[in-house]
Amino acid sequence: MKNSNMINLNTLFLDEMMGNKYPVDVKSWNLPEYERSLIKEIIRCKKDSDRFTICVEGLPKTGKTTLLKQLLVHCQNRGKNICYFSFSRKSMQNPRNLEVILDFFVNENNQSCICLDDVCYIKGWQDVIHKYFQNTQSSFFLSGTISEHENTDRTLHREGINKFVLNPAGFNDYLDARKLKDRKYYLEFPNPLCGNLFRDFLEGFLIKGSFPELYNIEDRMLINQYIKTSVLEKTIFEDIPVFFSIKELQKLFEVFNQIAYHSGDFIYESSFSDITNLSKPTIETFFAHLDEFHLIDRIYTISNIEKKVKRKKKVYLSSASLYYNNTANFSSNSLYLTAVNEKLSEFNPVIYRDNQSHEVDFIVHSDSNIYPFSVKAVDKVFHEELHNLIYFIKKNKLKEGYFIYKGLYNVMEFNDVKIFFIPLSTFLASEISFS
Repeated sequence: MKNSNMINLNTLFLDEMMGNKYPVDVKSWNLPEYERSLIKEIIRCKKDSDRFTICVEGLPKTGKTTLLKQLLVHCQNRGKNICYFSFSRKSMQNPRNLEVILDFFVNENNQSCICLDDVCYIKGWQDVIHKYFQNTQSSFFLSGTISEHENTDRTLHREGINKFVLNPAGFNDYLDARKLKDRKYYLEFPNPLCGNLFRDFLEGFLIKGSFPELYNIEDRMLINQYIKTSVLEKTIFEDIPVFFSIKELQKLFEVFNQIAYHSGDFIYESSFSDITNLSKPTIETFFAHLDEFHLIDRIYTISNIEKKVKRKKKVYLSSASLYYNNTANFSSNSLYLTAVNEKLSEFNPVIYRDNQSHEVDFIVHSDSNIYPFSVKAVDKVFHEELHNLIYFIKKNKLKEGYFIYKGLYNVMEFNDVKIFFIPLSTFLASEISFS
């Protein structure tokens, strides 16, 4: 059996195996010293079990392969045999090839940590992995495109696969990659000692910080082209069709571009329908697919904190770096709003807007506490720009609120209402928790 698999590999996959190098030579990977915080979360998840099946999903070029290889190094340091194979080539993406690769790895060592990169493009991969997990002593690291599709999540749960989502890199990742941030500078939010920390690195992060492969590239045209082709076009024209049957993919891309130009605005399906000549139901379906693949984020508005009735939604790009066109075409305010939304997204913020047009950009609920945020890309703040924030604070009998902007850190009181003025760079670098 072992020799048979070796023949299959040498016949069918010689080029692939040469590229993937078995046995693994981790030194050839040239991995960065810094690690994403998700690695610690995954290690905590598997520390109580000798065997595991872990799937890491994410947008293209967010660092999934690097993260998986770093996890393999952790396993090797604990004495585990490690194996790696990439299914990035379409010609490799079928169940038979997957089984041949697994047979080879398992016959070499039945207790290996096996990493199968981009395996999620193979139809029925969950069943194959489940079979090998049940019949061997191996563990599995897997990766693929991101999808919050309900059927996919149910299948992963049924097969005992733990799913993790690798989000686009955050500002802390961007700083850590440049060794610019000593751990002692991690900030609790808000912190009066932080000044305007890391402001000089903010522009670079907003332009390219979500995608680690761009960190050493300065040419704006190369950055824009990379994000357009390697992230957006790959997701829309290659990844989404794996899960959904869509005939008008170019129209879907046009819808995304329109959203990019209106990030932070209210959604009106009718306006998108007029621009693209698509029906409103089709537009809503497109929005749902872009949301499921984490290219956009839709935020509900409320007009009453106590009733919490969700109304129409605003739409944001999931990351400021997805503005792949020259950022001069977009307002700084859109970039700031998108970056703040991305930072707050784990807390499920909403937007406040009432019938008198009082609007506060983000409201976070935590237990019985309410935290309001206004965002504006300005160096100085005039009193009228605080009107809606102060109105909301007084109306809901709060004590304080937060204004994210370009200027320096400051704290001011207005008629017993305390406002924290926080530079965006400091806000993004802070470790935020609400309790």
